[in-house]
Amino acid sequence: TAAERLEMKGEKVNISNIEKSIREEITNLKDKFNDFTREAKRTYKKKSAVHKSGIQSMEDSVTALVRLFVRIILIFVGFVLSVVAISLFISFLVFIFGYWTDLFFFDSELVNISLIDLSHLFIGPAGSSTIFQISFVLLIGLPIAMLLYAGIKLIFGIRGRGHTGITAFYVWLAALIICVFYGFGFFKDFRESASVIKESDTEVLTDRPVEIRANLHEKFDRVYGYGDYIRIDESNVLLAENSPTIFYGLPTVRFMPTESNEIEIESRTRARGRSEEHARERASRIIFNYSATATEVRIDPCFTLDENEVWREQEVDVIIRIPEGTLVKIDEKLRPVISNRHHSPWKLAGETWMMTPNGFEKPTGQTSPEGQGEQSLSNGNNIDESGPSLLVNLTRSIGTAFGNILIGI
Repeated sequence: TAAERLEMKGEKVNISNIEKSIREEITNLKDKFNDFTREAKRTYKKKSAVHKSGIQSMEDSVTALVRLFVRIILIFVGFVLSVVAISLFISFLVFIFGYWTDLFFFDSELVNISLIDLSHLFIGPAGSSTIFQISFVLLIGLPIAMLLYAGIKLIFGIRGRGHTGITAFYVWLAALIICVFYGFGFFKDFRESASVIKESDTEVLTDRPVEIRANLHEKFDRVYGYGDYIRIDESNVLLAENSPTIFYGLPTVRFMPTESNEIEIESRTRARGRSEEHARERASRIIFNYSATATEVRIDPCFTLDENEVWREQEVDVIIRIPEGTLVKIDEKLRPVISNRHHSPWKLAGETWMMTPNGFEKPTGQTSPEGQGEQSLSNGNNIDESGPSLLVNLTRSIGTAFGNILIGI
């Protein structure tokens, strides 16, 4: 008790000392309780820190795995974008500069022409054509370059700069505006169509066959052998190897009967322009020659567009009217230019025929090649000018060109 503890300490047992002893006991208990509380807090903090460290480590591991997975996905996407961009870039270079012999896809055919020569054909070799070429290259090339840039950034984790994309967009927009400007001018130059007609006649010798021959033309000997030309909206155009600014086209030849005793040749050159007068002037500049004697007709196997002339749907239609009862032998080299709308070129060329009121027929006692029977010709006097519209043909041709490029990837 308190009294006993006072006696043990040798102090007097009175109320004051008992009160003092009780206070000391209370103070000691309070100090021990505080020490216990502090120790409990320290123990709790240590255990909490250990537990929290374990959870944080798990969270960090999961985050690292997610980041690694995302990084792998980004690298894969960047690789795919880079491969696509490089393939498009190579195809675009082929489209611009050509490949070996300037191969180019046009109207579902593989032909020898590049973008540079094609722009000369449609726009002209002047400085404006260079501006168009640069604008067109930027219009198509910039998106490809930005696609490659995006792929490289994803592969190497490069952080892009905002002004790069904005600058590229403004340059691309300027190129688009320039190309649209030239496009409007190009289609405006197809507004009107006009023709120039030339006629000649020569009396024939009825007792001798008339030979219809092709004038010698070195360029088109190669074309006939290999089909090395480009078809544009019912016309065939070839770029000369020695001068990329000179173009050639194939005429369309049609044979008809006449009751006179003269060979009548009618050539109709046709072109388009921003006005009828302009179109007629352009049609008159088409270079196409023919000649006729009593026993022979010679025609150019091609027509020529003058140097630096642009393509505006130039065409040459030739009607050769032959007296009825006349024997006619047609040169095989004319096979590509004989109208397949009215004749069978493979049957007519290289054979001897007689002109009748119903068209060509085999002379009496002869059979047609390969037993195919007679070849007749309608007596119509109008050249068939039907066909797809210019806009439809151009859209189809350009769309086919790009489609083939993408398929070629």
